Amino acid sequence: MVEPAKYWHKVLVRRKNTYRRLALDHVGAANSISEHTIVRAHDRTLPMLLKMFSSSNFGKRSFAPTENKVNIIEGS
Repeated sequence: MVEPAKYWHKVLVRRKNTYRRLALDHVGAANSISEHTIVRAHDRTLPMLLKMFSSSNFGKRSFAPTENKVNIIEGS
């Protein structure tokens, strides 16, 4: 056991090979984590958010905030 300062400079920041499809059956996350999230996980310079690992976000390409506008028409 050594301090992280002795080995942290050897840890890759960005991986050369990007694996888009991972076998996640054994952890119960099959078809739950989007391909976009897996690609972002290969690069430590990109921020990761906990909501990216939610199954409700499966299939979304972007995790930018979305805005839903509702037009309310008042009766005349």
